[in-house]
Amino acid sequence: NTALHPAPGPSPQEGMRILRETGLASREAAGAVWWRKQGSGLSIDPIVYVRDADTLCAEQACGSATISLALLFQQTGRSRMDIRQPSGDVLSVSIEEKPGGLYGVSVSGSVRLSAEGRFYTED
Repeated sequence: NTALHPAPGPSPQEGMRILRETGLASREAAGAVWWRKQGSGLSIDPIVYVRDADTLCAEQACGSATISLALLFQQTGRSRMDIRQPSGDVLSVSIEEKPGGLYGVSVSGSVRLSAEGRFYTED
């Protein structure tokens, strides 16, 4: 929470520093997420690192970060919330607690094509 822990960021460099400090940079893929309360909702700024491609980028939207934050807030009794993405779009999350400590999670929101092209591999 950037209000409680005003760390530098969000920036790819700060995200990489956090991933190295926590040992997550050695995993296949990992991310850091800054979040804050925004009005009556929440917003996120996710950064994702992919080890084998050696890529680090600020994401425009992140479903796994959205679900993780929603599960955190579910512990406070909230079962539905809207989480603003860096793109400005909002993902709505509903959480239902299931038997055995499991959860049912539903995510909805708009999807837009942001790039078009071809991808070639050397197989």
